[in-house]
Amino acid sequence: MGATETHKLFAWGGLSFLIPGDWDLAQSRQDGEVQRLVLEDLLQPRLEVDWQVPAAGVRGQDIQKRCQKHSAKVAAAALAVQAISGLSERWTAHHYALAGERILIVAYILPREPGEPLVFFRMHCTGRQHSPLPETLFRQLAGSYRWHGGDSIPWNFYDVSFRLPSCFRLTGTGLDAGRKLLAFAWGLRRLYLWHFSLAEQIRQQKDFPHWAVDFLHASAIMPVPFWQVNVEHELYATRRKRFFLGQFEEIGRLCFRYAAGYRHRPEKNQLALWLFQYRRDDDLRCLQEGMEFT
Repeated sequence: MGATETHKLFAWGGLSFLIPGDWDLAQSRQDGEVQRLVLEDLLQPRLEVDWQVPAAGVRGQDIQKRCQKHSAKVAAAALAVQAISGLSERWTAHHYALAGERILIVAYILPREPGEPLVFFRMHCTGRQHSPLPETLFRQLAGSYRWHGGDSIPWNFYDVSFRLPSCFRLTGTGLDAGRKLLAFAWGLRRLYLWHFSLAEQIRQQKDFPHWAVDFLHASAIMPVPFWQVNVEHELYATRRKRFFLGQFEEIGRLCFRYAAGYRHRPEKNQLALWLFQYRRDDDLRCLQEGMEFT
C-alpha cells in the first residue's frame, strides 16, 4: 500500500507503514535491544512504537503471554475495551476508552520468522469525533505495515527518503531544523549522512562541492582527511601530515580510508552529503551500489 493524499509512508530501521500526513518523527532512541520511536502531530504525541527481535528459541506462546500481561495493565484503567477486527492473524489490537474522552489503541504484531521483530504500537487519540475514526486510522497503519529484512532498508521521514544496505546499523541522530544527520555503523566502519534543506540558498553561497568541503572541515567529525574537489567536481581526501602514521581512532577501528559524496535533489530543494570511513575497496563499492536516494 503506497502513500495517498492524506497519508504518507514512514520508514525507519526496517519498519515501514502509512501515517497521516501531519504526523512525523518526534523521538528516536535505543534502550539495549529495544528500539523506540515516538511520532507526533502539531499538537501532541500520537504514536509510540517499540520493537525488539526476540532471542533465538523463544516460543510464540511465551511472547503472547508477555504481551497480554502488558495489555492487562491498560485494560484495568479503561472504561471500556473492544477488540479491533479486520486485521491479519499476526495482529492483536484493542481499543481502550479512557477517562476524559481519551482513546488508546494498543496493538502488537508477532514475528513471522527468525530475525523479525516483535513490534508494539500505542496510538493516542481524543474523542469519538476524531476523523477518521481511530480504528480506521489503525487499520490503515496495520494494513500497510512491512518489515524489511532483506539486503536494502528504506528510510522515510520528514522530507528525507533513501535506502541503505541492511549491514548499516543506526547509531545516532541529529534532527535539527534544516539539517538532519543519521550516523550508521557497519562493524567498525562509520557512515554519516546529512540532508540539508534550502539547497538553492546554499548554492548562492558557494557551489555544492566546495560548500561540502568547507562543511566537512568545520564539522571535524573525522580529523584525518583533508578534503578537496577534483576537476569532475567530486570530493577526494588526502591525509593531513600530522596523521601520517595514523590516528588513534582509525588504528583502533582498522579503518584508514575515507570517502565522501553529495547529491543535489532539486525536486526537494535538498542537498544530501555522506562521509564514510572504511577498510577496503569492496566496502566503498557496497555503499555506492546500495545507497539510493528515493
